[in-house]
Amino acid sequence: MSRIKQTVFWKRFSRILLFLLSLYIIFAAFNYDSVRVAADSQTCQSPTGSPTNLSPNGQIFPAGTRSVTLSWSPVERASFYSINVRIGSTHTVYANRNYPGTSITIDNLKDNTSYIWSIRAFNQCGSGGIAQATFSVAAPQTTTRPICTIFPQSSSGPAPLFVSFSSSVQVSWGEFVRSYAWDLNGDGQFEDAFDSSAATTYYQDTSVRLRVTDSAGNRDTCSAFVNITSTPLVCSADLLRCPDDSLVGRAPTIVVGFLPVLLRVLAGVFPARMHLPDAFIPVS
Repeated sequence: MSRIKQTVFWKRFSRILLFLLSLYIIFAAFNYDSVRVAADSQTCQSPTGSPTNLSPNGQIFPAGTRSVTLSWSPVERASFYSINVRIGSTHTVYANRNYPGTSITIDNLKDNTSYIWSIRAFNQCGSGGIAQATFSVAAPQTTTRPICTIFPQSSSGPAPLFVSFSSSVQVSWGEFVRSYAWDLNGDGQFEDAFDSSAATTYYQDTSVRLRVTDSAGNRDTCSAFVNITSTPLVCSADLLRCPDDSLVGRAPTIVVGFLPVLLRVLAGVFPARMHLPDAFIPVS
């Protein structure tokens, strides 16, 4: 009978001992986790602050731009970055949640579109603040033909007046100026010069014109006016002429009729032209 009691006692004691050991193990494990969390909280730190020096930030890129490189300064203790590019507030066009570098190129951009991009630093302990910037791609130009402008170096003065011309041309996006053609003497023929600049000497008022053609075949014509303020006195062997014909108009008919004969006698040449004193210039 005593042996049976001893056996029961030891069985109960074993169960109690096993229960106490289980409680100890559970307590020890819980205490270890608490100590480890406390230790990790003292050594693990999130990235410091937000990314800085974001680029582009506010830039407007020309129409036709299809890719842009985003860049930023590294954040202390950052392991990777989360990048988001969107149109407006909801339409995301690019997202990368685990990017290790500090610059990335975004493709497939569209004309006439504004973009907002944001970035945030992360590590195994958490994240830093969010930084945000904007950029946009301009709309294509709506010009369908080139627009030219002439810039004369001097547009007024006494004859002989040497004038040089330069020009500027605005063309549609994607086009270029294919040809220049100048009408420098006002005869309506664009065959006097074929470059973006030209020059010549003027003796009378002249309307100068430039015709430009772009790579699509579109044309534009622009003009400038050269004003001659005074001209030298002109005469010929057949008839004495002033630039405005005033001298002939006032001269008596007899003098006008006799003067050519007298000039031929003095020159000794019939019927060739003669050179008069410096006050006169022979012309045909």
